[in-house]
Amino acid sequence: MKSVSYTFKAAFAAALALGAMIAVQNAHAGGTPSGTSVGNLATVDYDVGSVAQLPIESAPTPAGNSTPGVGNGTATTFVVDNKVDLTVAELGGLVTLVGPGETDAVTVFTVTNTGNTPQDYALTVANLTASDPAVHSNLDTGLDVSNFRIRVDGNANGTYESGSDTAAFIDSLAPDATITVFVLADVPLSALDNGVANVRLTAATHVAGSGASNLVVETTTADTSGVDVVFADNGRDGKEAADDGYQVESANLTISKASTLISDPFNNAVNPKAIPG
Repeated sequence: MKSVSYTFKAAFAAALALGAMIAVQNAHAGGTPSGTSVGNLATVDYDVGSVAQLPIESAPTPAGNSTPGVGNGTATTFVVDNKVDLTVAELGGLVTLVGPGETDAVTVFTVTNTGNTPQDYALTVANLTASDPAVHSNLDTGLDVSNFRIRVDGNANGTYESGSDTAAFIDSLAPDATITVFVLADVPLSALDNGVANVRLTAATHVAGSGASNLVVETTTADTSGVDVVFADNGRDGKEAADDGYQVESANLTISKASTLISDPFNNAVNPKAIPG
């Protein structure tokens, strides 16, 4: 009898471990919206000898459940946390060709919420320098564009329209959603042919509905029973960026001037000199 009891205990422990493992696998919350309550109940069916016993259901640790019978267990639950992740990308794969003095020159980006919670995004743009990586194989030549304006695609048609594209931040972008962002800039009149101005758009995650004024802060303490914030982006800071560029196309002129003496009042056309008159 002692041997049977030992075998049962070992089999029960193995079955319980297996049930717990299955429970963990089934409760995996990849892509599940934050704030969702996930519950799972593991049930172990076993025999002693050849006699089927009442199943035993799980209960949360540390006590667990040792009372056989359906309905004696309690589901183990947790709340899905806020996974903050995003992607910023340049759209089109080409520089924007511009002329000297051109205004409202447009470069185009996309921002995608790859997390599991609606988010706002604050947007900033800056000139790059020759020490930054090349964009579309073009290094920045030191040309800086100016008067940056950021506009979010208001009607989702992918084309900049001044009448409908007026927002300068992204408001409550849903998980898995992508939105187009336009960067407008002015080109100096002094810009030379083949001059390159590379720019970088950065999106920073803010609390949804805050008007991009309330930066999301990561939870650095131990897991809580509520919705914690976890940064899952590349820099683990809730920010991502992408680069694009402007390249100048202009007339490439070379101007030269020469003077020729034709006549003077004293020598006439014979060896004329550059004298007054």
